[in-house]
Amino acid sequence: MRPATLLFVLLMLVPLPFLPEFGGANSSTRLMLSDALVAEGTTRIDRHAALTVDKAQVGAHYYSDKAPGMALLAVPAYAVGRAVAPEAAAALFQLDAPLDTLPRGAALIWRAIAWTTGGLLMALAGAALYRAGLRLGGDPRAALMASLSVCLATPVLGWSVQFFGHVAAGAALAIAFALATGLARAPTRLPQGLRAPLAGAALSLAVSIEYTAAPPALMIALYALWRLTLLPRATAWRLFALAFGAAIAAALPMMVYHWASFGSPFRVGYSSVVGFEGMQEGFLGLTRPDPAVLWQILFSIRRGILWLSPLLALVPIGIWYGLRAPGRGGAGHRADMGLCLAVILYYFLLNASYFYWGGGASVGPRHTMPAVFFMFLPLLWLWTRWDGRARRILQGLFGLSLFFSLACASMTMTVPSGMRFPLKDPILENLLTERNAFFRMAHWELSPALVFGAWLLASLGLALLTWRRTTVEQSADISR
Repeated sequence: MRPATLLFVLLMLVPLPFLPEFGGANSSTRLMLSDALVAEGTTRIDRHAALTVDKAQVGAHYYSDKAPGMALLAVPAYAVGRAVAPEAAAALFQLDAPLDTLPRGAALIWRAIAWTTGGLLMALAGAALYRAGLRLGGDPRAALMASLSVCLATPVLGWSVQFFGHVAAGAALAIAFALATGLARAPTRLPQGLRAPLAGAALSLAVSIEYTAAPPALMIALYALWRLTLLPRATAWRLFALAFGAAIAAALPMMVYHWASFGSPFRVGYSSVVGFEGMQEGFLGLTRPDPAVLWQILFSIRRGILWLSPLLALVPIGIWYGLRAPGRGGAGHRADMGLCLAVILYYFLLNASYFYWGGGASVGPRHTMPAVFFMFLPLLWLWTRWDGRARRILQGLFGLSLFFSLACASMTMTVPSGMRFPLKDPILENLLTERNAFFRMAHWELSPALVFGAWLLASLGLALLTWRRTTVEQSADISR
């Protein structure tokens, strides 16, 4: 098995024991849409609308106010769960019940939904970024460490477990970016005729998951077009047509949902949201960036991402390296890094412009999670260039960030807004209590020690095998 495949399996395995938050309005409204599609063949969530505050109203009917992508992706897992265990699926709408009190079948369905949506896309993005790292940097182990840094040593890990859209949208954007980096390369394992439409479909998927992904999707599309200009004109036009057609096809489910629910393919649920007066500010709650909020989402102990992942404090250094690099054939490295920088700035400024910037009961700034995927390239430069004492600093911050990310994922990604320093209390202070995901396994008659031991051994074994397999990656086999 090649390193990219092993990395994908590893990224699917590590989040597996961690439990999605249950009963929150953000995830529940998406589940209600999945249920309405499967059980009634409708987009109306009238049956369960009273159980969530995240909803849109058109006339006498209620709809999910979120982009439909996550709910559509969840349909297969929910449909199978509902067919096999209908009573367990029905228990998922007892939203006032703690997750620990759910029947084991209901908990398995809920975990499968999160694992096959955001979790799957995160793992695919990690493997795709690894392949892009080989193309852009050429060092297999640096590419592996950069991918692990983004996916496991940041809050991306914890949020990939949740049935939220931020990680899934960011992962789809990252997949499109990774595919675009190979458009002007000689085709090998993944031909350009497949790479181009997959990139187009991934961009539309990102927007269908989170509407805010539209501007970075456009940035990546323009970057891909620039890549196509390096090819012969006939080839470039053929790939453009394939990518454009795939993007339109992938956008159709979202547009049909809008038309069926709100009367127009271009009218979104947020335009009819119930409550949340802040959504009337500016454009759907977006005004202008607030420097005080930007400080909060970067540095504050309540919301700051750098407390949760100190490794990310080194990202500006990696960006500086990349922008100063000579480039491939002129502006190659600078174009790659410039795109990543633009996407990173977009999401942080977007978060700082949003009326509900805090994300409610959120550990860290969840709205910025898509930006973290684009920190891959700066981290790739650091893992490639730094050695000696600098490399030890990088390794130390990676290890600390990995520990914090695993702690958050195994405890909770949603804490009450009044908590002053969530990383300390409740997460680290209660890490060895029954509130940890592994200890909670006892509720479903599973041995916490056995589950933890099997998970740890499998994760470490896969990580070691992946690391060893990178030694056989040859530079002549990089362009894919």
